[in-house]
Amino acid sequence: MLEPLSQPLAMLLSIAVEAAIAAAWIRVLGWGSALRAAAAATLGTMLTHWFAWHGAPIAMAAIGDAKGFVAVEAAVTIIEAAVYWYVVPLSPLRALVMSFAANGGSAAVGVLLAAFNVLAPS
Repeated sequence: MLEPLSQPLAMLLSIAVEAAIAAAWIRVLGWGSALRAAAAATLGTMLTHWFAWHGAPIAMAAIGDAKGFVAVEAAVTIIEAAVYWYVVPLSPLRALVMSFAANGGSAAVGVLLAAFNVLAPS
């Protein structure tokens, strides 16, 4: 049986997933520097992960699992889009697309890990 991930370890995993996705997308799309995109993903995740980790269970209990999860991820995506806009830099629309792709990837990994009981809020 796998040990549940703590918030700091889950944050490191999120950074790895989001930085890889952001760097790959920006390179493929030709929107800017892959290094800056990875840095933006790292900074954005560092700014939002604690909120998402602790806020999602509260939001999910208050308004339902799916709605709460989507609400928290939407807030995180918007905040992190601002980081892409500033750090890469990208237009607001491109920053939102980049943030949506990176957060979608890490959220999918999180959902998969939660399905196998590998995530445990700390």
